[in-house]
Parts: sequence; C-alpha cells; structure tokens
Amino acid sequence: MNNRAWFYALTQNGVEKLTDMEYLGSVTKMCLNSDYAAALFEGKVQLHVIESKDEDAQEERETRLFPASDDKCKILCHALTGEFLIYATNNGLIKFFYLEDWQYVNEYRHSVSIRKIFPDVTGTTLVLIDEKTEGFVYCPLNDNLYEIPNFSPTIKGILWENWRMDRGVFVAYDDDKLYTYVFHKDTIQGSKVILAGGTKLPFSHKPVLLHNGDLICQTQSGKLNNICLGTHSFLGNIGDAGANELKKMLTQALMLRRFSDSWELCKRLNEQINWNELARACLHHMEVEFAIRVYRTIGNVGMVMSLEQIKGIEDHNLLAGHLAMFAGDFNLAQDLYLASSSPAAALEMRRDLQHWDSALQLAKRLAPNQISFISKEYAMQLEFTGDYVNALAHYEKGITGDNKEHDETCLAGVARMSIRMGDIRRGVNQALKHPSRSLKKDCGAILESMK
Repeated sequence: MNNRAWFYALTQNGVEKLTDMEYLGSVTKMCLNSDYAAALFEGKVQLHVIESKDEDAQEERETRLFPASDDKCKILCHALTGEFLIYATNNGLIKFFYLEDWQYVNEYRHSVSIRKIFPDVTGTTLVLIDEKTEGFVYCPLNDNLYEIPNFSPTIKGILWENWRMDRGVFVAYDDDKLYTYVFHKDTIQGSKVILAGGTKLPFSHKPVLLHNGDLICQTQSGKLNNICLGTHSFLGNIGDAGANELKKMLTQALMLRRFSDSWELCKRLNEQINWNELARACLHHMEVEFAIRVYRTIGNVGMVMSLEQIKGIEDHNLLAGHLAMFAGDFNLAQDLYLASSSPAAALEMRRDLQHWDSALQLAKRLAPNQISFISKEYAMQLEFTGDYVNALAHYEKGITGDNKEHDETCLAGVARMSIRMGDIRRGVNQALKHPSRSLKKDCGAILESMK
C-alpha cells in the first residue's frame, strides 16, 4: 500500500532526512512547497507541514484534511504553490485555500468536472483541463475563464514559464509535441490566449521545467536534456540572421510580448515598416511607455504627444479606448469608452472623426443637448456631398430656438436646401427674412444655375 512518504532536504552537505509521514490511503499524487506537503488519496487531500520549525506554532496549522467531513464532493486533482493549496472536484468546483490565513479565499464552479489543474508560480492564474478534454485559463482575480484555442485532446500536462519576464507563456505537451501558448492579459481587446507555435518533443522525453524558452526534460534513462522551443529560436541567434529571418524573428518576439528583443530586431532591420509594427504591438498590449519610445525613435511627434497626454490614466477601459482609437479601431474604441468612467469620450471621438450618424445615436444617450449642434454639422457635410434631402432634414433638426448664431446657420441651410429641392417659394421667403446678405447671393446663384 503506497501510503507512506519520506521527506529530505537538499543541502550543501548533501541529502538530509527531515521526516516521514503515513497517510490514510494510497497516495496518487504529492505536491510540495518549502513548508508544506499535500497528498492526494481516495478523493481527499491531506495538507501538512513537512517539518515543524516553531514549537509554539498553532496545532491547527500543522495539518488539515480536505474536503471537510460534511462536504460530499471528491477531489480529482490538486496543486500547491508558495501561497495556495488549490484543488478541483468531481462536481466542477475549484477552491483556493490561502496558507497564510489558513482559510478559503476563492472558488469557481465549472460546468463539468475537472481532470487536471496547473497553476502558475504565483497561483494567480491556472490552466484547467476538464472531462471533455477542453483547456481553459482561469484567473481568480477577476473570476474570468478564457478558452485555449486549438487545444489537443491528447494533452497530458502543462508547464508555465518560470522566467519572470515571460510570465503568461505556457507549454502544453503530449507524447509527441509541445504547443507554446501565450496568455495576453492586458490588451485593448481584453484578455485572450493565443497559440504561438509548436515544437517536436523527442521520444521518451518528459517535460520538467520551462525557463526562458528552454525546456528541461527527463529522458528514459533519468538524465536531463534541454530543448529550445521553436517559438523562442530567435534568442541568441540575431547576429547571424539575414533580413527575411530577422522579420520572422520579429513576428515571434512580438507574439511573446518580448518588446526589448523586438527593439533590437528593429534596430538591425532599420526599416520604417518594422518600427511601425512594433509600435502597433505596443498599442495593442497597452505598453504606453514603450510605444512612446518607439514613436519618438521614428519621429512621429503627434503620436508621442498624444500618448504623453494619456499615459497617466488609471481607468483601464478609458486608456484602452484611447489606444484603440490611435490604432484606428474606432468601433472597439467606442465600446471601451462607453464601458469607462468617461462615456462622453465616445461621442467626442465620433464628432472629431465626423462620423455623424454614430455621433447622433450616441448624443441621444449621452448628451441630448448636443443633438442640434451635431445635426447642423452633419447637414453641412451632407450639403457638401450633394445629399440635399437629408441635409434639409438635419438643418431643420438643428434649430434650437435659443441660440441665435447657430439657428441662423441652420435657417440659411434650410433656405438653400429648399431651393435645391424645388421648394423655391419657401427657400426664397426664408432667404429674404434672413439677415445674411451672403445667403441672398448664394440663393440667387443657385436659382441662376437652375435656369
């Protein structure tokens, strides 16, 4: 019966035995951190200290059995980080137990039972594989779930990147292949998971650790072997690459959010198109400071000034809205503005862009007092393009009754459009009543052209 474990410390003087532990059932999985061990057996997890360092430590923090005796669920998988014990059950529940406070701090219920969980180093993001063999990234901080695209049903495990600059990168593996994914947490389009590429896994290699694109595997003989992921092949190979190869490397680096490496690649390529690609990626990933640096390098003063004005904004949606607008995605920018603390920014953007239809729709919701002024602007544009029917309608809508200068402009438009539409009597009467001499000349010129 596999119900006993021995714990050892790896010290400078060699291996030192710490303690041993006997469990209440046959252990199927064991997880460790520096202080605690968590053993899974018969649908339960026993959490306990490996070695009690403080004789005065609270006895209740020495060990605990999960789930509680009155909870009838069965634990299918678990994980232990430096701060959390995380486990998943047959009824689709994921629970986070915070070791510091010795209490539950979060739970999430999935639609089906969960087979495996793989948290990152911090425990604030995890990959789950459910009974349908579908993969998802779950973030307990906002309780959101993100589907992993092109997730193979043969996947056996997940390794998160341990290099602190590459957090968000993880590898899914089966017997033959490694799939590199990137969790883009902060983009103007929201959080999402992308498949960055694949790498062949040598025969009988078991992935153990991922660090800076290097995958350490255990071979069948027990030795360790390093594999460089195909998605990270540009690391250390920039010096000998030609232009086409450098462009491929830039695409790889941007996909991994490696902006410093992308900067070096752009310096080597020294082409405007590549700098622009880097700048757009910075906007997409909301890297405002780096975007300023790039735009300053390529001499785009307007973008530098615009980004300097918004870089201190703390409202995530408002900042993302500005960046989406700079990137030319105006519909996305509008959605983000409307979800922010300053929804009127959406109306301001549409007015600046002269998207009058959209501006009018927004004004009805956000600023009804602006409808008349937007109608006048829209009418002037329609008149310029020759759409006299709609121009007349919007000039009429623009009349406020209490803004003399604005109303005179609208009434002048009504006069011109009436004449152009054949309602000469109305147009002439309106022109005669109007104080503007230039309007009378314009109407006369229109009548002259209609002979």
